[in-house]
Amino acid sequence: MVIGICDDDKKWRESCKRTLIGFSTMIDMGMEVMCFSTAEELLEYKETPLDAVFLDIELGRANGIFVAKKLNKVRPNCKIIYMTNYLHYATEIYNTEHIWFVIKK
Repeated sequence: MVIGICDDDKKWRESCKRTLIGFSTMIDMGMEVMCFSTAEELLEYKETPLDAVFLDIELGRANGIFVAKKLNKVRPNCKIIYMTNYLHYATEIYNTEHIWFVIKK
C-alpha cells in the first residue's frame, strides 16, 4: 500500500507519517509513505500509484479541495482523507470524492 501525505506544515507531515508507519507495523501491513509539501509536488508525482492521500485543505496558496478535484480525475482509485484545523470546510468537501474529514487538533 502506498500512502501520500500532502501538507505544507513539516511538523504535521512528519507526525502523520510516524503515526501511519506505527499503525502499519502494529497491524503487520506493508506500507510506503510518500510526503509532499506542496500541491504541485503531489499533482506532478507519477511513480507508484497512491492508494490514499492525507490532504491538507490549506496548502499555502493552493486549496486542497481544488487539488482533490484534480486527483479525482487523474487518479480515480486514490482515496482522499482531508486534514484541516478548520471545521468550516466540512460542507465544501462534499463537491469531491473523499472518504474522511479529520480535524487536526
